[in-house]
Amino acid sequence: MNLREVWLRQSASLTESVVREYVQDIQGVDCFVGLVRPTGAKMFQLDLNVDTAVHANYLKRFRGIAIEVIKLAPDKKHFTIFLMENSLEDVFVLFVEDLLSSLAQVKNEKEALTVIHSRVNHWKDLFAKLSGETLTPEQQRGLYGELWMLKLLLHGSVDKLRTLNAWQGPHGGNHDFVLDKIALEVKTTKAGAPSVGISNEMQLDFSGWKSLYISLVVLSEIKGGIDTLSTLIEEIKQLLVGDLEALTLFLSKLQFAGVPIDMIDSYGDMGYHLRACRHFHVEDGFPSIISTDIPDAVSEVRYKVDVSGCLEFETDEETLLKSFQ
Repeated sequence: MNLREVWLRQSASLTESVVREYVQDIQGVDCFVGLVRPTGAKMFQLDLNVDTAVHANYLKRFRGIAIEVIKLAPDKKHFTIFLMENSLEDVFVLFVEDLLSSLAQVKNEKEALTVIHSRVNHWKDLFAKLSGETLTPEQQRGLYGELWMLKLLLHGSVDKLRTLNAWQGPHGGNHDFVLDKIALEVKTTKAGAPSVGISNEMQLDFSGWKSLYISLVVLSEIKGGIDTLSTLIEEIKQLLVGDLEALTLFLSKLQFAGVPIDMIDSYGDMGYHLRACRHFHVEDGFPSIISTDIPDAVSEVRYKVDVSGCLEFETDEETLLKSFQ
């Protein structure tokens, strides 16, 4: 079946708003490829008996794709996958071709739904990447560092909700963690990087803070490693079991950070090995820029700090954790 030819032929129909063509090669279930003419939305449909159960997890919506169950007849309902963004037509064609190939051996509707769910989970990552929805490798690494510190702070916290509220990184603040007059900036680098980048003049400006810390998380990346961003997220979720308000807040902040709940599993390919986690107290003498020392005509200040020049300001993990209790 040439899908593009089918959709082109269906677009010329003058009598129906929704046009479907039966897929002859699938014997165990009734499958169709169709087009919603008023909107131009292309679709794949699986016809189901009205009593066939469809789990809510099978009805996910992700970038460019909507999946719905439509009931138009007393004894039938249609499990429908719509393409919502025409710019993704090329990958949708490959997706539907993969679905049809995977369904060739199924014997009933239940098997078909299980197969489709499996293939949707496989393909949604590609749709997200092509539409720019997933985090870049650098963003993933930075988020891993923030979450590593969040996990550390939660372990030492007697008020997990308070600690979660202190996590400001997803909201684009100058510092990743802020609690009362204590601030913490987390910098995540690959192993071997001698310096860390400071993105603005406020990040290491300790004036106005009771204490300002910078934590350096040094990682090695391991393709296929077990300690991934998704496993770290699951570990933090386990720390919050039994506290629905805290868990809800965590998932909400993850959404702001660019990882909605249905995309968590998309970050299970790249593993990380923690090489070092070092903490520094930013105070008088620390190699940083103070905003009040910058002339008014100077803006968008960015600079790098060589870690070897900060050794006298290094502090221990226990001191840092006590500051955030």
